[in-house]
Amino acid sequence: MILDCETYGSAITSLSEIFSVPVRAIETLLRSIDLEADYDTGLIPCSPDTYLIETCKKKLNAQSKRLSEVCWFHLTRVRPDTDFTNEYCRLAQSSTTSGGC
Repeated sequence: MILDCETYGSAITSLSEIFSVPVRAIETLLRSIDLEADYDTGLIPCSPDTYLIETCKKKLNAQSKRLSEVCWFHLTRVRPDTDFTNEYCRLAQSSTTSGGC
C-alpha cells in the first residue's frame, strides 16, 4: 500500500484503505490531533509518516496494511529550469517502488 499524501483527498482515502475504516473515521481522528502541542511537548520523536501511522493504529485500535511507500507533496514552487540532480525528484521522475528516483 502507498500512503499518498499529494492531496488532502488522496491522503484521507489512502488512510481509509490502509486501516480499513471509513473516511469519516480518519477525518474525525485527524481533527483531534494537536500537532503543535505534540511537537512542543516532544511527543513526536519520529518522521511524520511514522507518527501518522502509529497515531492512527493507536486511536483507531486498528492494524494497518503494510506500507511500501509514502508519497508527500509540499506545494513547493520552483523555476521551470530548476535542476533537481541529487535532490528531490520531479513528480514525473519519482518511483512507484521504494528506492526513490
